[in-house]
Amino acid sequence: FVFFFFFKQKTAYEIYQCDWSSDVCSSDLYPNPFYPNQGQGFVTIDNVPANAKLRIYTLSGIKVWSGTATSTGLAIWDGTNKYHELVASGVYLCVIDSSVGKKIIKLAVER
Repeated sequence: FVFFFFFKQKTAYEIYQCDWSSDVCSSDLYPNPFYPNQGQGFVTIDNVPANAKLRIYTLSGIKVWSGTATSTGLAIWDGTNKYHELVASGVYLCVIDSSVGKKIIKLAVER
């Protein structure tokens, strides 16, 4: 079965599409919101299935970053786009895609 959950966790809304046989549901990212100009140097994406594909998009669908989780289920994003410039303040979507499931998490960036 596939279930969708919508709930508020502190200041971030997360959208889950989870298959209960996978561990992608436990994936998370922090800090959220992300304040790059206040000393927060990166976003940690944690509890991701090993070697999962990760992508971060603007709400208009423009891809700003892509990466792959490590074998220990960790990925780091430094808040920059493909030109190595800090992204603008706004809401972004982090897409975690693996062979065991998919999850989308909203991420707020405030510069």
